[in-house]
Amino acid sequence: MADAARSESRRNEVGGVFDLADVNGRGELGGEHVEELVEQLAGAFGVAPGSPEHTALKAATSRLWQVLLQDLGLGDKDKVGREHYVAHYSAAADSAVRQSLTQLTDLLFELFDVDGDGKISPSEFERYHRAWDVPADRIQLTFEQLDSGGTGFLSREQLSEYLGGFILGNHG
Repeated sequence: MADAARSESRRNEVGGVFDLADVNGRGELGGEHVEELVEQLAGAFGVAPGSPEHTALKAATSRLWQVLLQDLGLGDKDKVGREHYVAHYSAAADSAVRQSLTQLTDLLFELFDVDGDGKISPSEFERYHRAWDVPADRIQLTFEQLDSGGTGFLSREQLSEYLGGFILGNHG
């Protein structure tokens, strides 16, 4: 019974990750949706179209899309349906998910680390999560939980643990 509950929890978590990226709510993602996501994030981050930051955001998001397609065994013109995404990531072995998270972590770290100092500050963490309409109290609590060493910053490894928690269904 505990395994069934964990499996359902993981499916729900994985589905929630998909839903964040499904900006138009159609239950599928394609290359054009990635463009919509970039523009939504750019607007939320206050990034001007055509700026170096916009170009970097677009490049990082495109690389994330390619990682997703590769993980799912799909081609550039394919669309990713919610059920396919959820079935794949909820059934994948934890070790396989963590391995694929290495690329994801590197790409997202670029988005979080706005000032390029190699660590994520509370304001950088908040900036990203505000773009997803996460409540401020939850952002602060999550940051504090992730900052296990109390340094006031998050490392790449701490970000990887955070992302793994969403995919594997064991975040706080």
